Amino acid sequence: MKETLIILFFFLSINYVNGQNVVINEFMASNSTTIEDEDGDFSDWIELYNTTNSTISLLNYSFSDDSNNLNKWIFPEISISPHGYLLVFASNKNTLDTIELHTNFKISSTGEELYLSNNIGTLINQTNSINLSTDESYARIIDGGPSWVETNTPTPDSINIFNTGIYNAHTSGFYNNSFELDLIKLNKNQQIHYTLNGEIPTINSYMYTHPINISNNSQTPYSISGIPTTPLSGPSHLYDFIWQVPTSVYKCNVVRYAAFEQGILQGKIYSKTYFVDPGVNNKYEIPIVSIITDSLNLFDYDTGIYVPGKRFDEDGFNWWPVGNYHNRGLLWERDVHITLLTHFGGIGFETNAGMRMKGYGSASNPQKSFNVYFREEYGIKKTSYPIFNNPQTEYYKRFTLRNSGNDFIYSHFKDVMLQDVMSIMDLEKQDFKPSILFINGEYWGIHNIREKYDKYYFKYKYGIDENEINILGICGIPEEGSNLDYNNLIDFIEQNDLSIGANYSHVSNKIDINNFIDFQIAEIYFANYDWPCNNFKIWKDNQPDSKWRFLIYDLDLSFGYSANSSYSTASMEHALRVENYWPHCGCSNILLRKLLENEDFKNLFISKFANHLRTTFDVDRIINIIDEFESTYENIIEEHINRWKYPATVSDWENEILILKEFAKNRPCNMSFNIMSFFNLTNFDFDCFVESDEANRFIVGPIPNNGYFFVSNNDLNITNSTITIINIHGQVVYNENSIDLMKGEKKYFDLTNLSNGTYILQIISNNYSGQKKIILLN
Repeated sequence: MKETLIILFFFLSINYVNGQNVVINEFMASNSTTIEDEDGDFSDWIELYNTTNSTISLLNYSFSDDSNNLNKWIFPEISISPHGYLLVFASNKNTLDTIELHTNFKISSTGEELYLSNNIGTLINQTNSINLSTDESYARIIDGGPSWVETNTPTPDSINIFNTGIYNAHTSGFYNNSFELDLIKLNKNQQIHYTLNGEIPTINSYMYTHPINISNNSQTPYSISGIPTTPLSGPSHLYDFIWQVPTSVYKCNVVRYAAFEQGILQGKIYSKTYFVDPGVNNKYEIPIVSIITDSLNLFDYDTGIYVPGKRFDEDGFNWWPVGNYHNRGLLWERDVHITLLTHFGGIGFETNAGMRMKGYGSASNPQKSFNVYFREEYGIKKTSYPIFNNPQTEYYKRFTLRNSGNDFIYSHFKDVMLQDVMSIMDLEKQDFKPSILFINGEYWGIHNIREKYDKYYFKYKYGIDENEINILGICGIPEEGSNLDYNNLIDFIEQNDLSIGANYSHVSNKIDINNFIDFQIAEIYFANYDWPCNNFKIWKDNQPDSKWRFLIYDLDLSFGYSANSSYSTASMEHALRVENYWPHCGCSNILLRKLLENEDFKNLFISKFANHLRTTFDVDRIINIIDEFESTYENIIEEHINRWKYPATVSDWENEILILKEFAKNRPCNMSFNIMSFFNLTNFDFDCFVESDEANRFIVGPIPNNGYFFVSNNDLNITNSTITIINIHGQVVYNENSIDLMKGEKKYFDLTNLSNGTYILQIISNNYSGQKKIILLN
């Protein structure tokens, strides 16, 4: 009797008002096997219940999933009997046949509110937003009552009687104060068992006998964060990214619970994430992703996917330490529970899912990237939650939580920043949102949520059926679909002279020329060293007029990453070099090499490059974009550094951003010089401009000269600097370290041994970097 009273009076009310006549009684958002409509389809459905002793006409009542349009779907002339039920399919078929009703909308399985209004347009009932797995319904525990439960035993068009399930009034999210977590079973013959560390509850887990105290545990000792995720010894370069003990790890509460009868699991396993901290609302201004999983899935020696483990002991180093985190495929997918919380603590989505590791070099970093897979066998087939606020994409089947790749030890946002830079180019873009990840309640640092280029990306963004897409990797290796058309194209290119108009026309009918040029320009301008024989994907669908388009991604080793990707790098030569070892291979740049034989293509390429230098790569534009990203990350980077120790300090992180800005300032002139030199141009439609303060800080003279010249410092002292001179091919022809150049001082050089031509002189010190052009005429 006591349990019945608790169920009747203690449960959370969802906008229930005494005296309501007709209420939403149960609904299902992902129907796979529960009930078919008259067409044989398993459509979403909503059940209404008449709480009165009288028949009620529903003529001109309305259903909606949009608070701004409560009259979205209006009932025809149909009645509901006393204490009776009416089932309406939310199928988007929009039929008013009173034998079977279908609304003009579907229900999002990741949660949305439903609204019922009466015949004069007054809202009389609504539900909360709730994430539901496949064939799971959300139902009032007692027909017409105030309290609801998620259930695996739905009861469409019939009385709500449940013999399993657990009621919990506390949803995942933010809480200012501690609370007692009451778990109420709907079957008195069952027992509840629970865990507090991410493990799947079993009959051997804690047995629930009284409310669980959920309190502020944010400063309690961490557990899994102390597990090394890289080898701790090895070659010297390992120490550039080796795992280090965290300084501090912020924590939240995770609870998993389930019902058991005679030792057998009954129904679903529930997983919840609770932040109990009055300051958490202001701690992060970006979403939080909470992953709950058995720690053995990640850290077991044999099967854990986040550690070096058994595979490292077998394979050792291949420059990078090979580990379990490099194992791929379905066998290395692990089940997780994932919750996305908005920065206000609301639930974006909450479901079971699959997780696989991602990347090669980046997987060897202490913090790693992974892909998240929505599958019906886990819970939901896809999410309609607007992760990236992109109206073009209605659903997401997969996404990536990225550690910023090889930029993990630097800025932590380079690739997403450069995707933003090229957003006005004719290129596909991987949408992005920063997030803070927690694993089993422990802070896991900044992860950039990214779209994943795969067949579902094109399905949900462009409406291309997943069976109609072709996605190829480097050298045309198929990832999805067929490479026959591409191989035929390469055969044609190799066997024909593209300077001939008809041959060029054939190729331009096969590839999207504007997209191809923009792809090449972006890679070249960014000075991506990890390209062209890597990070290469193309796609087209099977329509007769479809053309191959090029996908740009993983730009970590660009934009000042190293001397090979500096603002003075001669990237035209890099893009077209014919070599058979990384980062080049003959198949990787044959398209560009052959197309440049055609004068029309070459002129278009040069013209578009000049235009992008004036617009896309405008210095002020890029500096503003860098500033925006810096502003997004500056309040969260210190905690990330305390967790992972990369970069070493906030000051080091700020210096990495200065490198990005130096590249943005100095690249346009260097790129212009590279284009003019490579194509032997006397005119180029881009006026190279260097800011006046930088231009006047030091002077090189005379220009031109015979190899004997001076550098004069006109401004503040330049100390402990390096002076480097580079030829038009990007080769260093002179280098001198530990130079102090005081204000007003001149330093003389004798480089009369160098050949005639144009060179770039760079000065780099702790307090200054700059460059000048030198012309030698002996």
